[in-house]
Order: sequence, then structure tokens, then C-alpha cells
Amino acid sequence: MKVDFTNGVLTISGEKIEEHNNKENGIRYHIWERKAGSFQRSFPFPGLIAEDKIVADFKNGVLKIHLPKAPEEQEKTRSIKINAK
Repeated sequence: MKVDFTNGVLTISGEKIEEHNNKENGIRYHIWERKAGSFQRSFPFPGLIAEDKIVADFKNGVLKIHLPKAPEEQEKTRSIKINAK
């Protein structure tokens, strides 16, 4: 699995593999049937994200991604001189 954050877009990509384990008449056997396929999902995020603080955790088949907001830049005030004619 791969997670990228580029230009305000979070992209998750990977490959899915499924395996089956079956029992029939008390006899246990494995069927190695695999449903495989690649996937990719992209999510745009408006606003500022603190890219250096993004964290991803994968546990028990669940992917959690934390994208903290970046502190907003304070508005810059600039005095403008008025020319009198």
C-alpha cells in the first residue's frame, strides 16, 4: 500500500488479494483462490495541511491517516502611502 500527498491531493494506492480457507465434511483444505486487483483513490483537501506532520497507521486491516491543519498565516498588513496632488 502506498500513501502520497501532493499539491493538496491525498492519493492511496495498493493491491487487494483475497484468500479463502474452506471446510467440507469435516475435512479442512485450502483453496488458493485469489481475487487480485490494484486500486487507487484520490481525495483533494482544500486549505493548508501541515505536510511534514501527516501520519498513517495500518492496523487490523484499517488504514488511518491523520492530516493536521497547518497554522494559518497571519494576515500581513501593509500601510499604503496616499499621494496628495
